[in-house]
Amino acid sequence: MGNSEVNRDSKKYEIHLVSHTHWDREWYGTFQEFRIRLVQLIDKLLSIFETIPDYKYFVLDGQTVVLEDYLEIRPEKRNELEKYVREGRLFVGPWYILPDEFLVSGESTIRNLLIGHKIAEKFGHVMKAGYIPDPFGHISQLPQILSGFGIDSVIFSRGLGDEGEKLGQEFMWESPDGSKILALHQIIGAYGNAAGLGYTDWDATGNTQKPLDLENALERANSNIKKMLKYSHTKYLLFNNGVDHLEPQPEIPQVINYLNEKLSDAYVIHSHYENLIEKIKSANPELQKYNGELRGARFAPLLPGVLSARMYLKQANERAQTVIEKFAEPLSTFAFLEGNKYPDVFLEQAWKYLIQCHPHDSICGCSIDEVHQDVMRRLSWSQEISNVLINQSIEYLIQRINTESSNKKAIPLIVFNTLGWSRSEVVDIDLVSKPQQAEKHAPKYVLKDENGRSYEIQYKRGGERVSVMAKDIPPCGYKVFHLVAATATATAKSKTVATGNIKTGKNYIENRYLRLEVNSKGSLTIMDKINNAVYKNFLLFEDTEDAGDEYNYSPIKKSLTILSLSGKFSARTSIVEKGPIYAVLKVYMKLKLPEGLTESRKSRSRKLVECPVETDIKVYADSPRIDIETTVENNARDHRLRVLFPTDIVTDCSHAEGQFDVVKRLIDLPEGKNWSEQPCPTNPQQSFVSISDGGRGITIINQGLPEYEVIKEKNGSTIALTLLRCVGWLSRDDFMTRKGNAGPSLPTQEAQCIGLNRFNYSIVLHSGSWEDAKVWKHSYNFNTHLIGITSDQHKGTLPLALPEMSFVNVEPDNLLISAVKKAERTDDLIIRLWNISSFETTGKVKLYKNIKQAKSVNLNEEEISEKLKLVSSDTIELKFKPFQIRTLKITLE
Repeated sequence: MGNSEVNRDSKKYEIHLVSHTHWDREWYGTFQEFRIRLVQLIDKLLSIFETIPDYKYFVLDGQTVVLEDYLEIRPEKRNELEKYVREGRLFVGPWYILPDEFLVSGESTIRNLLIGHKIAEKFGHVMKAGYIPDPFGHISQLPQILSGFGIDSVIFSRGLGDEGEKLGQEFMWESPDGSKILALHQIIGAYGNAAGLGYTDWDATGNTQKPLDLENALERANSNIKKMLKYSHTKYLLFNNGVDHLEPQPEIPQVINYLNEKLSDAYVIHSHYENLIEKIKSANPELQKYNGELRGARFAPLLPGVLSARMYLKQANERAQTVIEKFAEPLSTFAFLEGNKYPDVFLEQAWKYLIQCHPHDSICGCSIDEVHQDVMRRLSWSQEISNVLINQSIEYLIQRINTESSNKKAIPLIVFNTLGWSRSEVVDIDLVSKPQQAEKHAPKYVLKDENGRSYEIQYKRGGERVSVMAKDIPPCGYKVFHLVAATATATAKSKTVATGNIKTGKNYIENRYLRLEVNSKGSLTIMDKINNAVYKNFLLFEDTEDAGDEYNYSPIKKSLTILSLSGKFSARTSIVEKGPIYAVLKVYMKLKLPEGLTESRKSRSRKLVECPVETDIKVYADSPRIDIETTVENNARDHRLRVLFPTDIVTDCSHAEGQFDVVKRLIDLPEGKNWSEQPCPTNPQQSFVSISDGGRGITIINQGLPEYEVIKEKNGSTIALTLLRCVGWLSRDDFMTRKGNAGPSLPTQEAQCIGLNRFNYSIVLHSGSWEDAKVWKHSYNFNTHLIGITSDQHKGTLPLALPEMSFVNVEPDNLLISAVKKAERTDDLIIRLWNISSFETTGKVKLYKNIKQAKSVNLNEEEISEKLKLVSSDTIELKFKPFQIRTLKITLE
C-alpha cells in the first residue's frame, strides 16, 4: 500500500471533489451567445482529458441537450465525447434539460428524463444520480419520478425550510405513494462551494489575473468542512468544483495533492456524484424521513415570483403541453393502432422544442427579453408540429370510421374525446366552408345520434359557427352524429334530448345549479342552489404595485392597493350570447391605475392610465361550471393584477393540483427567522386550487395561470388568482422581500406585459372537498376540449357495431391517463395512469382489441416485477396506491 493510501486511511473524512459546470442554456444572454461559450468549454475539457491524466472526471450538469448543442458545431467530436463517457470520465444525463418542476406538467418531467436517458445511453452511460442543483424548489413526486428511472438519489440546493436544520445534509425523501430516495442537500455553498478553488477571483470562463493560491484553497476547504460537519451524517463530504458557466479548472489535481498534504482530518479525491452516493449508502447511516414538496427558503432563496413573471409565457407553455399530451400523441397512437405510421420523429422533435423551454431561466420568465422571444418561438414550433399531427391522425381515423346514414343528405359529425372518461360537453363546429353562405344555410339543421334522438344547436352570431351539445362521448374514443336538414316532418318525428333550462336577464344568468348576477361594480353574486349558499363579490379585481423583479414580487412600504369595487369604477353588462345550450354575459369596465412606480421606486405614480377590462362569463344549461374569459389591455407598469374570490368558508389550508399530486398547503406561513428570503404566501398550481370547510367548497380552475394565494379573512377565506405581474428588471437588490440580487441587473421591458392579455379560468361551487366533488373532471374537461369534425358519408371498418368506440377505457375515474403512446423501443402500446385520490384503488383498463400480452414497466419503459391481471381477453385489472403512477406496456392481437 502506497504512502498516499496510508495517509487516506488515517483520516476521518473523505471529501469528494466533483468538477462540473452549471449550464444555463439561456439567461442574461441568448442561447446562441451562450453556446459559443459552451463549445469553448467542452473544447477545453477535451484538451484537459487528453493532456492531464490526473484530471479524472467532469459532470456536464446532468443534462444531455448540451451534447446536441455542442455537436451541431463540432460534429467531428462525437467519437471523442463517447470515448470519455464510456470510460467513465465524462458524466452526462439523466436529464435532457434541468427543469423548473412546478411550472411544467408531470408528464413533461417524465419525457425530459426519457429523452435524456435515450441520448445518454447512445453515448455509453447515463449518470444515475438525480442531480438537479438549482431549480426553485422541488415537487412532492420527484422521488417517485426518479425512482421510475432506476434513480435512488437526488442532489439539490433549494427548497428546505426550518426542517433542514434537523434533516441535515442527507435524509430520506418520500413521495405521496411511498417511494423513497436518498436526498443530498447541498447545504453549504450550494452547487458552487468549491468553484475556482485556489483562486481569489476569476471571470465567467475561469480565467484569472492572479496566480493559483493554494493557501486560499486550504482556507476555503477548512471553512467548508467545519460548516458541513454540523449537518453531515457520514464521513463523506461534497465539494462542488464548478458554478454557472464556469469552465473546467485544469489545476485541480495540483490543488487536491496540496490539500491532502495539509488537511489534518480529511482526504480529498477527484470524484463524481454516482461514486459519492454509493459511498453514502454504503455507510448505512440512520437518516430522518421527509414527506412532501420542498418550498422553503431557509438556506437558499426560492424566488417564488417566477410563478407569475411573464404570464403570457406560462399560458403558451400550457397550450403547447396540452396539445401534445392530450391531443397529438393519443390521436397519433389511435391512428397507429389502426395501421397508420407512427410519427415518432416528429413527436420527439415537438417534445424537444417544448422541453427546451422548461429550464428555470426559460419557463420562469427570469431572463432578458430576447431569450423569451426565443422561448415563445420554440413553443410555437412545438404546437405547430402537434397541430399537423392532430389533423393528419384525425383525417386517417375518419376515413376508417363508418359514417353512413339512412339519410344520404345528412352531414356526419365525428366528435373525439381524448380524456379517460365519458363526457357530455359543448363542441363548436363550422357548418359551411364559405362564411358568406352561413346566414343562408346555418339555421337549417338538427343534430341526431344513431337512435334518432335530436340534440339542440346554438347558432353563433354570423352563423358560420355553431355549438352543439355532444352527449356521452366515450373515453379515449369517438362518437358519430349526423346533421340533418331541419324540416318540420323530421323535427316532429325526433325527440329532442333536453340540455337543461337556462334563463337570462340584462345582468344575470340562471340554471338549475346556480343564479349569477353582476352588480354595478362588475363583481358577481352567485347563489349556489345545490348547497343553499350565496357568494358575494366574486370576480373582484385587485391591483397592487410591484417593486420587485422577475424573481420576486415586492410591495413598497406605503403600499397602494386598488380594488374594482371602489367608488371610482363602474361596469357595463350585457348578454352577448344566449340559446338552449349556454349564455354569455359580458362585463366591461375601465380600471384607472398608476402609470408605474416613481423614479425613487418608493411610491406609485400619481399619473393614471386606463386599463380596459372585458370579462365574458359563460354559464351552461346543465353544468355547475362557470367559465370566464377576461381580457385586459394593460397600459400600466410595475404592478400585480389579481382576481379575488372571497368566501365565508373557514379553513386553514388549500388543496392545489400539482404534478401527479394534489398538494395540501397551510395558509399560515412559518416565521421565517434567519431565512434567506421571506416566506411567501403565493403558491404554485397546475389546473386547479380548492378550499372547503368539509360541508361545501369552491374550486377555481385555470388555463396556464400557475400562481394563487389563499388569504385568511376574519370570517372566511379568499382565493386570489394572479393574472399579471408586471416588472421591468431581471434582478434588483433594493426591495423588501429578498436580500441581494438573484441575477444581473438588466432591464426587461417586455416583462411589463404591455398590451392585450387574455385569461381563462372557471368557478365550480360544490359539496364537500375537492375529492368528494371530483373537481379534477371539471378541470380536465375545461382544459381539454372535445374535437368535432364534419365529414362526408362513407363506409369504414370502425366501429364494429355501434357508431361510437373507446380505444382505451379506464375505470374508475380517479385513475387519470397521463400518456397514451407507442413504446420507445418496440411497436407496443404504452399507457401511463396515475391515481389522483388519497385512497388505494383497484382499476380496470379495457382495450378495443384483445390483449396478447401486458406488462408493468417503469417510467423508462423497462419491465418490472409488478404483475398485471387479465380479467378478460381485453381488460386488465391493477391496483394503485394513493397518488401512484403506473405504466403499462401492451401488445394487442
